[in-house]
This record gives sequence, C-alpha cells and structure tokens, in this order.
Amino acid sequence: MPFQFFSYTLGYLARQFSWRELNVVYLENDNKGFSFAHRTRLLEFLPYDYLQTGDFIAVPTVSSDSAPDVLVANLTDQRAWDLVVQKRVSLLLLPPDQLRLFMIEAYYRNLTYGEFVFIAYGTEGIPSRDNIFWNSDNEETDQVALKAFRALLIIKDGSELWAGAPNLSRTILAEYSKRYNWTMNIKDLAIVNTIRTIEWVEVFVETFLRLESRLPNLTVQQFVKDALNRTYDLPSRKFYLNEIEIMIVPVPILRLSPSGEFETILTFSVPTHTFQFPLASLDWFGNDTLPRDFPVCGINGEKCLSQEIKELLRILVPVMCFVLTIAVAIVIFVIRRRTLNEDLAYLLLQKDQLSLNEDPSHSHGSDVDAFLSQHNGLMGLTGKYGERNVFAKTLQLERTRNRLPQGKESALLQEALLMSRTRHANLVNFYGIILGTTTCQVIYERPVNGNILALTSRSSVFADVELRLALVVNIVAGLHFIHKSQLSYHGNFCSEVCLVNDRFTVLIAQAGVRQLEDLCAGTSVHSNKDFRSDYQAADVLGFGKVLAGLLASDASAAVRPDRVEKLNNVTISSPHHMRDRCLNLDPQWRPTSHDLSMWTKDRKLFGRNIVDLLLDRLQTFANELEADVNAKTADLLEERRKLDELLLEMLPSLIITKLRNNEPIDAELFDSATVLFSDIPVFPRIVEQCGPLDVLQFLAQMHSAFDKVVRSFDVYKVETINDSYVVVSGLPVRNGEGHAAEICRLALKLRLSGNGVQVPGWGGCSPALRLGLNSGPVAAGVVGSRMPRYCLFGDTMNTASRMESHGQANKIHVSPSSRHLAELHGQPQSSRDFEFISRGRIVIKVTPRMKLYIASSVHTYLFSSRAKGSSKPFGFSPPPHMFNRARTGRTQTHHIQIISTYNFLKRERKNGD
Repeated sequence: MPFQFFSYTLGYLARQFSWRELNVVYLENDNKGFSFAHRTRLLEFLPYDYLQTGDFIAVPTVSSDSAPDVLVANLTDQRAWDLVVQKRVSLLLLPPDQLRLFMIEAYYRNLTYGEFVFIAYGTEGIPSRDNIFWNSDNEETDQVALKAFRALLIIKDGSELWAGAPNLSRTILAEYSKRYNWTMNIKDLAIVNTIRTIEWVEVFVETFLRLESRLPNLTVQQFVKDALNRTYDLPSRKFYLNEIEIMIVPVPILRLSPSGEFETILTFSVPTHTFQFPLASLDWFGNDTLPRDFPVCGINGEKCLSQEIKELLRILVPVMCFVLTIAVAIVIFVIRRRTLNEDLAYLLLQKDQLSLNEDPSHSHGSDVDAFLSQHNGLMGLTGKYGERNVFAKTLQLERTRNRLPQGKESALLQEALLMSRTRHANLVNFYGIILGTTTCQVIYERPVNGNILALTSRSSVFADVELRLALVVNIVAGLHFIHKSQLSYHGNFCSEVCLVNDRFTVLIAQAGVRQLEDLCAGTSVHSNKDFRSDYQAADVLGFGKVLAGLLASDASAAVRPDRVEKLNNVTISSPHHMRDRCLNLDPQWRPTSHDLSMWTKDRKLFGRNIVDLLLDRLQTFANELEADVNAKTADLLEERRKLDELLLEMLPSLIITKLRNNEPIDAELFDSATVLFSDIPVFPRIVEQCGPLDVLQFLAQMHSAFDKVVRSFDVYKVETINDSYVVVSGLPVRNGEGHAAEICRLALKLRLSGNGVQVPGWGGCSPALRLGLNSGPVAAGVVGSRMPRYCLFGDTMNTASRMESHGQANKIHVSPSSRHLAELHGQPQSSRDFEFISRGRIVIKVTPRMKLYIASSVHTYLFSSRAKGSSKPFGFSPPPHMFNRARTGRTQTHHIQIISTYNFLKRERKNGD
C-alpha cells in the first residue's frame, strides 16, 4: 500500500477523535534508517490531511553493546519524556525492537493506562512473528509489554490481509515437509505473489464479462479505463482499483487484546474516507472513545481547580447563597418599606391645593356640571386639585383624628394604597385622600363628559344601539377587573359612577370607596366570601339597571325568578335577555362578572370602543362615497364618450381638440384633396310620389348605409343635403397623394351599398346612384358659433359637384386630375381594385370642355358592356307608372335614364341565365 495512505488514515483518525496536534517521536541521529525514512514521508504527505503536527521529539541514541554501528534509544533521558507528556497523542516512528523498549518505559512512567494514545505504522515487520512481536521470550518483560502495548494503535498495511492466506501457507509448508522433508520459513513462501496474480485474472474476467457485448467496439485503453475506479469483491478480499491501477484495501487499525493477539478495532476506507467499527465497543480502558489530544483541565490539571479548592467551595457556596438570600430579602424589605412610605406620603394630599364648588350655582353653566351638582350625595363635590378636575367625596370619621384607635389611620392609608394600586383602563384615577379632624376626603378623577345615561340621553350620536353596546363593553371590563382584584366588589355600582371621558371611554368611579367608608365608620370591611358574593351580585344588579337604561327600557321593575331560565353555560344571548338576567330578584340567578365578560366576547363586542365604531362608520361612509364617485365618474366618462362621438359627427377630431384647448381655429388651405358628391337622379320623382315620412325614412336608411361604409376609409364626411352626400379625403388630416385612390374605392363601395336600400312603395326597387369626384386644392374652416360646421370651399368643390350633376346614373364620374392621382399613387397594376373608362370630352358649366372618365370595378358586376359572367346582376324593377312618357322636363330626363338602365338589366339577366 502506498505510504500516503498511512498519513491519510492518521489524518482522518485525528478528525474522528478531534485531535489537532500530536508528538512525533523518532531516533536522534538516525539519518538513513527507519526513523528518517518514515519522518520524511510523513512531512511529504501530512499537509494534505486534517491533522496538524505538534512537536518532533528526537529520542537520544547510544551505540548498541552488541553492535557498535547500531543506534539504540536512550530511554533514560528525561528531556524526551518531558516533551512526550505535553500532548496525549504520540506517533512513534521507531523500529520494532526500539518501539517495544519505548512502550515498556512508558508503562513504568504510568503513561499506558488510557490517558495517552501511542500510534505506530504497521510496516517493516510491525507487527511480525504472527502478531506477537511484543514477546521476546523474557517472561518478566513480556508481561509488562503485554500491558504496555494495550495503549498502542497500529495502522496496518491491509494489502496482505487475504482471506485464508495464513492457513494456505501452513498447508503448503506441511506438504513440503511431508513429501520432500523440506522445512522453510513461512515468510519465504511467495504465496502473496500467487494470490495477487489470481486477483488480477479475476479482475480481467469480471471486466470481460461486464463488457462482453461491447468488446468489438472497444480499444485496449477503453477496456482498461472501464476496469479502473471500481470496487471488486473477490473471494480473497475486497479492494478498490483506482485510476493508477493500485489495489486500495481497507486500512485496519490494530490493538493488542488481553490474550496477546492483535485485533482490528477500526477499519478505514480510503476511497470513502469513512471508519467502521468491527467490534461492538471500542473499550479504551473503560471508555467508549479515545482521549483528546489536550485534556479539558490541561496536561497537569492547571485549567481546573484542585481537589482542596473544590472541597472548600462545596462548603462556602451554600453559606454564601444563604447569606446572599438574607441580604436580598433585607434589601427588598427596605426598598418596599421606603416605597410604601413614599406612596403613603404621596397619597396624603394637601388641602390647600383643593378648591371645591360648594355651591351648585358655581358650575359654569354646563350640562355636565349641572348634572354632577345634582348628585353630590353620591359622587361628592366637584372641583380642582391643582390643574386637574376632580371629585371630592367626604367621609365622616367615627371620632376625631387624634382619638382614633391605634392603627386606624394606618389602616386607612393601607386601604388608600390598595385603591391607588388598583389601576385599569376602565377605572378613574384615584389621586389620594385628605385627612381632616373629623373627615376623610377621597379625591379622584372627574371625566369631562359626565354620567353615561346623561350623555346618551342628550347626544343624538348615541341613538344607535350598537354604539351604546360599545359603552357596555367598557363597563363590563371595568366591573370584571374590580371583582378579580383585591377590592373584590364595588358596593355602590350604578349609572352615576359610570363616567365618560373625552375619548368616549366609560370609566367606573369610586372603586374601593365603599370599603374606605366602612373603615371610617368603624364597621368591619366585609372580607368574608359570602359577603363578597352578595356585594358582587348587587354590582351585577346595578349593571342590569344601567343596561336597561341604555336599552331605553323600564328598569324599575325587577324580574321574577320564574321568568328567566338559569343558564349553566354562558350562551350568546341578546342584550335584552342579559338585562333580564341581571335584574333577577334572586341573586343566585344573576350572571357573574365573568359571565358578562364572556358574553361580550361571544357577541363579538369585546375590544370595540366608541371611537373605533365611529371610525369604522366613517370609513364605511368614505368607501360608499368613493364607490358613488367612481360610478358617477364612470357615467360622466360614458356621457363624455357619447358627446365626443356626437361631436365627431359634426366636426373633425382635430378641430374638437382645439376647441377644448381654447385654441384659435383658422381656415386652412389644403394643396391637394379629393371631393366626392353623390345624389339620386330619381329623387324628385320619389319626393313627388312618396309621403314626407317615407322620404325621410328612405334617406335615413340610405345615408346610414353610406355612414357604415365611410367608417372603413380614410375620409371625412362633410355634409348631407336631401339626397346629396359629400365626402372628402386628404383633409383635415393630410394623407399624402393617396386620397384620390381612397375616394375611388369608397365610391365603388357606396354604389354597392346604395343598391340594398329600397324605395318605399315602389315594389322593392332600389335607386341608382350618380357619383362624381374631383381632386385639387381646397380651403376648409369652421363656420358659425352656435351650430358650427366644417365647410369646404374652392373650385375643386364646384367641379366635383358638376361632375356629379353631369354624370350618368349608377356611374362614377372622375375628373382627369383624380384619375391621374389614382393611377399614379394607387395600387400596383397586378392588384388594382378599379379601372377607368373614357367617356369623352363633355362640356361642363363655366369650365372648358373636359375629358371625363367612368371608374369601374374589376371584381364586381358593373353597368357596362365590359361586365360579363355575373350570376346575379344588380336588380332594379321600377313600378309600371314610371314608364309614363307623358311627363316632361327634368323628371322626363330621369325617366329616360331609368328606362334605359332597366332594359339593360333585363338583357344582362337573360344572358346570365
């Protein structure tokens, strides 16, 4: 096995048992022998391990008596042993014979009883002679060596540990002796090489069988590579074959057993860096683990206390604890006494700082003061103590102060101290007492809003029962606290002692005044449990009257016991039911303060004060208001959208934006735009033969059909006058030179859309449109202020109108300028939507003779001789009275146009059939 595996094993052994440093013991002046070689290899491989070396200890050497050239250890030198005992773990790099002597000397120095660990490498004959190299045939030293070697661990080379190898060697030697009378040393038998050869053959066979299906495609290098980095479990042993073809076997760590044989106590796996414990227990001199490199108390116990000091502390600690307890008790007693005196002094108020309103007429005219002045008998007088509003309840002493029984004044002060320490969020603050010659005045806080019933009766805010129940929660919390405290009961509970502060929180006044009043009168304070129960029941009865007052019901008549069923468990009952229970004449049928507290929690009233409820309602109102605002805003936006749509029907969006921004709207000249005019040639005849409402319905259907078509094009609808429909492209938003082609496409769609509108009363006939368009410069602007209109002016408009008026029915008449722009900036020749047919030169009013064109579609049926193959030509069936030739004038002209168109349609239908 390679030497670095020994260092690896030592390093991980140190990690297993938390060793950081150790001693390395070697022979001094041994520069070529056993110690030098192992020390050199240790320094070479140890930096890769967990362990950090400590001190290198060179054992002095002397020449051997039998062989002067051989160095032996001088184990009597004390310097080396002084260094050895500085650490509990030592690595011994000594030859076998010197190792035996070292361990015997360590035994005599009491270092082999479990406190120290000695480690040796199992090489160069360690162990040898069948694991008994500690035995030297010297009975006296052998017994010592057997005990000393129990403290030694040997990291053994496991590469020669084959299963059955020793027995096989003995069998071979026996056969040699039997057959040939030949004796030899077992170490001279080359059984190791034979077994290794067999192992390589088994590795080859196992790899061959595993790769049998892939052998034709494998090279020798691939075959060898696949055989490496694997674990092989062979009959001889189990080993790991690494990448450099080394058989790595588990490293055994040996220890001498009490019987004198070395046994394996640990096994280290080099590939996985793990330890296995073959034995049930490590049993290192009675311990289940190896000792640490440095003891907790230090090598010489310098980090721990000596036994004498421990015995002394064992006696002193209880005494000191007792003395400290007595001292703490005395300090606490003194502090409490001083605090009590300070509290008592603080509770004895100065009379000169109290100013009372003796006369109710001095009440500043407020409702609260007027109410309080009417209840001076119960609440006492109002006034101020310093800057604070207070009540002053006057109690009469049984005799003058200087004649009070011994301890009576102290009892009064103790009761006042108890009242001052009984603090709760729903109790008024108790300030102190003023002891006079014959009176004792109790001074406590006066909330600004006064009595609860007076507040709810005069304020409309508390008309809601839920708000009143929020006040009930405060009363229940304060009353329940009084009943749990040392006061045990109130004694004077009624609506007058339930006061409301500026935050609308109910505070219970006079808690403890009844007990103080009994002391002043000379009667004993009712501390008996039965008396406390009676007073607590009386408090609940008073609460029932307060609840009845808040619920606006009659509280004068109590409820008979048979009216209310006793509830063993607190249930969720209504406030009226709880009121009836509290007003029961029999005290045992009334609920306790605990029942009242659970009732408020069960009804989910607990923890909600009046301010929270008001804030919740304010938040609810704000949320509802926000929802209403959002709904109104949505309605407003919807109406604005409708208004915008209506405005867009009257004016362009650009003009609307300028109007909203209060920007001036100036007339604008557009260099190039295309205008389309359309009308119905037979419209005068329709007006003549149809009623007004029918004409309006017909025009509404016609123009609505046109509007649906116009939305799909980059055009702007200018106006409609009777049957005339005017559209422009290229303004108010300029679109380059493509406006003529856009208008041509629109004209084709308009002509088809008009065919679906029937003239009322004409037997399902549809009129033919007459369309004309022209391109050129146009002036545009808004005209008017009350009903503003976006109007167009210029010769382009006039020419476009004449193009329409001089045109033919069901034809799109195009001027040369529009034709030029449409062909120049329209679609490519391969995908054109329209074509132009020359009509010849026509004389148009005012303008010179002009060559006109008729635009026709190349995809749909047209009214020309070029349109062939349509299966469903455009239908037009005029009524018989339209064929009357007696009529003259313009109507007669339209009559002729319709007849010619009708005859043409009949011929087209016949050809199509």
